[in-house]
Amino acid sequence: MEDVPTLLVQDDAGRTLLCDLEHLVPIDGQEYALLMPIDTPVSLFAWDDEDEDAPPRLVEDEEEIEIVWPTASAVLQEQNLTLIHSAVTLTVEGELPELEDEEDESDFEEDGEVEEEFIHLVSFYHEEQEYSFFVPLEPIYVVAKLVDGEAKLLSPEEFEAIEERLTAELDERMS
Repeated sequence: MEDVPTLLVQDDAGRTLLCDLEHLVPIDGQEYALLMPIDTPVSLFAWDDEDEDAPPRLVEDEEEIEIVWPTASAVLQEQNLTLIHSAVTLTVEGELPELEDEEDESDFEEDGEVEEEFIHLVSFYHEEQEYSFFVPLEPIYVVAKLVDGEAKLLSPEEFEAIEERLTAELDERMS
């Protein structure tokens, strides 16, 4: 197996995420790295107990994540997984249980359009609120710029400025 270089990215809160380097792309003299997290990214959703047909809400609020953290972490430990509050995304470390069951696949819609497809990992309750962890079916990539050999996360504005050229370059490489 070929050794893949790894890079550590850090967010403004000091959280880190270890990633494999997938591609290096030069744009206007700056090297940008397309990275893939080594640990498995997961998304935390909360279910609406009033409306069974409503899609779940993605939990992004840091306070809510901190409140449910002990319960969420304990539930994942029962699956031999360690929950990590990484930079960019929540991740789990450890071997995932079999997630191949099509019944566990979910498409979450926003404004009638499928946003992303997931496979259900585990559900739990915290103070009568149901939560679920899902694993995205599509890989999550992180874009960072290389500065003095270190990977620096891009601001939304920086990403927007290079997104079109980065996508075009990657499409060309993969075709």
